[in-house]
Amino acid sequence: MTLELLIAFGALLLFAVPLARVTVYRRRYSRIEDVELFVRPLNLEDFERVTDPAAEWILRSSTSSREFKELKRQKTRLCAEHLSRMAHNAEIIQGWSHAAYAMLSESLVDPADERLALMSQVTEAATEIRIYSLFARMQVGLWLALRADLLPLGLMPRLRGVRNTAGSDILATYQQLTSLTKPVSRFYGPECSERICSVL
Repeated sequence: MTLELLIAFGALLLFAVPLARVTVYRRRYSRIEDVELFVRPLNLEDFERVTDPAAEWILRSSTSSREFKELKRQKTRLCAEHLSRMAHNAEIIQGWSHAAYAMLSESLVDPADERLALMSQVTEAATEIRIYSLFARMQVGLWLALRADLLPLGLMPRLRGVRNTAGSDILATYQQLTSLTKPVSRFYGPECSERICSVL
């Protein structure tokens, strides 16, 4: 009876902790300062290099099969890290832009204001990034969990498919998100805009 009770309590705890983290203890990003403080650095050129099929082909032709498999696993892990940072940054920008849109729509008389349209575009781009990166992270995570790098070279999954998830280029969408966020940050003054541009 005691062992069954401990197992039931453990199962409940495994369910309750993630649920509490998502509902009660969820981080809320709603200020422009949150973008400046919590955005993680992301090197887009590095992500482009990791998912470039030409670079993978050169790597495959210049290394042995064993070395290539080790390097492929490292590149897959690096790709997963880039996708995680994209999703995190998009979550922060989405939270801030949604809160700013709500605040602006209450205070502005003209619903066709340029700021509202820009905020709406930022929120939309951030939402797309979060959706695409979720699918891409699941795919890359599955490859890492199942050790796809141990497959024969012909069956090994290619990272170029990660970049084009659900028919959309995640890198181009992320660049669009940052290019939209930078002009919106100018509404908060030149100093704030300079700080936001430096972290994105």
